[in-house]
Amino acid sequence: MSTISITGVDYIPASEAGPKPETSKSIVILQRGWVFIGDLTKTGEEFALLNAQNIQRWGTTEGLGQLALSGPTSDTILKPAGTVRFHELTVVARLDVDDSKW
Repeated sequence: MSTISITGVDYIPASEAGPKPETSKSIVILQRGWVFIGDLTKTGEEFALLNAQNIQRWGTTEGLGQLALSGPTSDTILKPAGTVRFHELTVVARLDVDDSKW
């Protein structure tokens, strides 16, 4: 492995850094009623939801599962949230979604 040292810190090429964390598009329900959708990764006990959106209104007739299976409706309200980080113990539920619908 090749490294470069800058001010005492060793760096390696990204191609040699090992695999990137697996991501999956998910709807995550957190404690206190927060509901987000984004690209979910996990490192240790911490989740990161990348490209996150806060789901402020489901806008469905068949519940939250409809969003996961069919994507947002014209009545769904989403607000950009950037990257949301949270401890694994704050997750109430997680729904995998169909990427092609989002």
